[in-house]
Amino acid sequence: MPEVPKWRWLETSEYGGQDGSVLTKLFKGKENLTAEALLAREAIQNSWDAARAQMTTHATDYFKVIFRFVELTGRAKSEFVRASGLQELQQRKSLVFAGSGLDNVEALITLKDPQAPLRLLYVEDFGTHGLFGDPEKLKSKSHLFKAMYLVGGTDKADVGAAQGGSYGFGKGAFVRASRMHSVIAYSAFGALDDDHVTRRLVGWTWWPGHTDGERDYEGRSILGNNLKGHVHPFFDVEADDLASALGMGLRNPADLRERGATFLLIDPSVRAQELCHAIEVHWWPALEEHLIDVSVVDTDGSELIPRPSRVSWLAPYLEAFRIASGNSPIVDQSAQKRPSDRWRALRGEGVSPGELGLVASQAEMPDDLVGPRVALIRSPRMVIEYKSFLRRTMPIYGAFVASRDADPYLRLTEPPAHDLWETKERSDTPADATRVAKSVLDRVRKAVMDYAQEFQPPSPGEGQRLHLMTRTLSSFVSGNSAPQPSSEPVSIQFVKPENVVVAGEGLIQIEASIRIEIQEDFGGAGVHVSIACPVVISEDHSGRGERWGSHLSLKTRGVDFELMEDGSWCGFLPNGAAVDFDLQTDAFDADWTAIVYPRAQAIKVVEVGE
Repeated sequence: MPEVPKWRWLETSEYGGQDGSVLTKLFKGKENLTAEALLAREAIQNSWDAARAQMTTHATDYFKVIFRFVELTGRAKSEFVRASGLQELQQRKSLVFAGSGLDNVEALITLKDPQAPLRLLYVEDFGTHGLFGDPEKLKSKSHLFKAMYLVGGTDKADVGAAQGGSYGFGKGAFVRASRMHSVIAYSAFGALDDDHVTRRLVGWTWWPGHTDGERDYEGRSILGNNLKGHVHPFFDVEADDLASALGMGLRNPADLRERGATFLLIDPSVRAQELCHAIEVHWWPALEEHLIDVSVVDTDGSELIPRPSRVSWLAPYLEAFRIASGNSPIVDQSAQKRPSDRWRALRGEGVSPGELGLVASQAEMPDDLVGPRVALIRSPRMVIEYKSFLRRTMPIYGAFVASRDADPYLRLTEPPAHDLWETKERSDTPADATRVAKSVLDRVRKAVMDYAQEFQPPSPGEGQRLHLMTRTLSSFVSGNSAPQPSSEPVSIQFVKPENVVVAGEGLIQIEASIRIEIQEDFGGAGVHVSIACPVVISEDHSGRGERWGSHLSLKTRGVDFELMEDGSWCGFLPNGAAVDFDLQTDAFDADWTAIVYPRAQAIKVVEVGE
């Protein structure tokens, strides 16, 4: 091993290439996922993929991930700085433009201060196949090349696989979790027929492109063994020696339990407690089924064990997951449902969608996670998304577990962050995968809507129901008459059919005019009547939903009607007379459906001669 490892900065190719800052931008727009959440999701998912492959190949059942935080001061810090070559990065920082995000990296500012702690995070997995394959000769087979050199490989994108990750994107979560954007990987694995090495170590730094004199650099730098101007990963004994100097535990590749990888994140931006919580929130299905063993060790040596049962707002999801998985029976039909018992295979695909459990719960939820929501889950047993399915707030929570058939299709629709199932057609996604995702989510949505109806009050009053699909901005009403039952002395007609009016970006409102008049066969002198026109926002034309603001204004002059506090109108309507009102709703989301209930209620009939 060289006395002082060297970082080699890659010059910008005449054919272009990737700027080193590409990984820091990879998850832009995913602010809903914290650095802890991204690290927990990506690191465990990639390790779990490798462990499942190892289990299949060698019939093993051991898998463990440890997130180990360390702080170095004094001599230990000085020795680490020398072994890692961090002084080179400190000197290089002056070439990167101000405002790049590196100006305030505390580890670089205080690198020479032995009393200023240098924080490190070791992400260690055990029982996986490790990062095998020579990155110099076997790029298509090298997991080290895909994990540390390549961004956006597509080898995992075949329907026959069931992994969770995408090659190259895991390092994006590592880079985001390192303020210095530097990661060093050490791995032990089994020898191949054409590659007898069993341990390798290499480091990468991803900074913005910059210039040094007349040379342009793309911002990527590799830490390795510089042989004749070419940088190779350290291997076997040299890899062990440097790993030991960097505080990484050594591994015996002959022991399947010790195979795996250690990723060293320099100056981590994540904290132990928050990381442990992120593991609970995103990996509780795998923890619930005892598939993975994960722990977090803080800088004081205390071990934090993720326990989803400690997170109070996860309780409804855990209950729904047990129902969906068949591990808990339905004991309360009014508060628990398993709608998937009635599902058939997806039409056109012959694919079973999966299992769904729903529960009604009054558990206190974070403001951004109020129900109705369903945790979407695939075979790795990580929560893809806590997806909201209705526009109104209701205490409904669920867990959907994709079937083995649907799993690989759904995976192909996921973005790099694996945080949703895309249902819009894309040129880079197979059409059958998009169809499966849409069919699955449609079924979950319908089940949530059906369950929500059980908690809704009856539709308001009698009268004609006018269905308006505001998404298409078109009316479904063909006639303009809405007679009351024959026993009523008054009738309602629409003299101006309902019309959609744009009320702002993404907002619309409904306008209409109604006429109230005495029935032709009425023999009395007149009727004291109450006029109202409630409006309900519905997801499925059922007539059940959330009451929405609407306003009636009197058009007819010279009549004795009074506006009441509840928005209705009351007055006397003589025989042979009619009264007109204009209706206008409050603005609402253009994706919603409005259902209008005009009604006229006779309060008192006045007979002739009274």
